[in-house]
Order: sequence, then C-alpha cells, then structure tokens
Amino acid sequence: MIQAYQKRCPFVIDYLIDLATRSRRRLMIRLVKGAYWDSEIKRAQMEGLEGYPVYTRKVYTDVSYLACAKKLLAVPNLIYPQFATHNAHTLAAIYQLAGQNYYPGQYEFQCLHGMGEPRTSRWWARSPTAN
Repeated sequence: MIQAYQKRCPFVIDYLIDLATRSRRRLMIRLVKGAYWDSEIKRAQMEGLEGYPVYTRKVYTDVSYLACAKKLLAVPNLIYPQFATHNAHTLAAIYQLAGQNYYPGQYEFQCLHGMGEPRTSRWWARSPTAN
C-alpha cells in the first residue's frame, strides 16, 4: 500500500516500477490517499522536524493521488494498480486517465465496505474489476 499524502509517494512508485522491471514481475500496488495523517503530523512535531513528511492540505493530497495514479497506469505490464477510494471525483478522474486502452484485469477500484457504495455503484459496474 502506498499513501498519496506522503511527499515521497511518487519516488516510491518510481522505485517499485524499477523493481518490477529488474525482477520481471508484475507488482500489485494499492494506492490510498492516506490514513494516519494526524499521527504523522504529531510525530514530526514531537521530533522537531523542519517540515512534515505528509501534505498538510487536502488539495495537495488529491493532486498527488492523481499524479501517482497516472504513473501506475503508465506501465500496465509492470504494475497492477488497485485504487482505493470512495471519492466519486477521484473515481471519474482515474476512469478518464485509464481511457479506452484499458481492459478488465489491468487495474481495479477498491472501497471500504459501507463507504461510498451507493454513490459509486455505477462506477463499480463500469470498472474493469471492483473489489
């Protein structure tokens, strides 16, 4: 699992793409926006770090998520992306990024049970695979 709210996320993806290339294996990668923002901020404050390891504004995390999604979708032979989100805007953006060149089994959407299901059910129906 990779968390888009971490500033290092794009670099982690680059590393994993390189690892997949060198190992000649397709890796499954779950991309999430982030789950431990409060504790990351608190830890950075307690350690007296100059900056935070995570984005401090939601809009930056949203942009990071889509930029990272684009990186993951760019190498379908190396990465099997699993996009964990219940945000309808994010679902639509990824669906558009994937475009017509993608077929079932190249990527999937994931959602926590009970989170956003009624709102996103038509996206799940059109998704290549949805879990």
